[in-house]
Amino acid sequence: LILLGALVGALAGLAAPSFAHAAVVRNLNDTTAAADSGIEYGIQSLRSAPTQCAGLPSKAPVINQKAVAVSCQVLAPPVVPATPTGISYLSLVSTAQIGSTTADLIESRAVVEINNRTGSATVITWRTCHSGEC
Repeated sequence: LILLGALVGALAGLAAPSFAHAAVVRNLNDTTAAADSGIEYGIQSLRSAPTQCAGLPSKAPVINQKAVAVSCQVLAPPVVPATPTGISYLSLVSTAQIGSTTADLIESRAVVEINNRTGSATVITWRTCHSGEC
């Protein structure tokens, strides 16, 4: 019994760092999902008025207990191939804070094409990265 108790104690000591690591990974995954959801929020908000970036609220709803900020900018349409009329190109940036410092952010950036008549959206590019690495 003493040997079994020592073995269980040693294994419990090895498991503690794994639990701490899991909490960090869960927080990072929740923050990444929140930043990505901010892009989805921006796309859905702009489908009805694609040229109205100014009307997009800068704060998305709280997602995974993370405050998400969303910004939007209307882009010039690409020159080649010729862009049909009624298409808007938008740049969306969404940020969510990982920890307690404002420098520790996850950032999602997307360029979206929205048909002004139908509201259908096509994502041209989308990337998510740690702030400062985009």
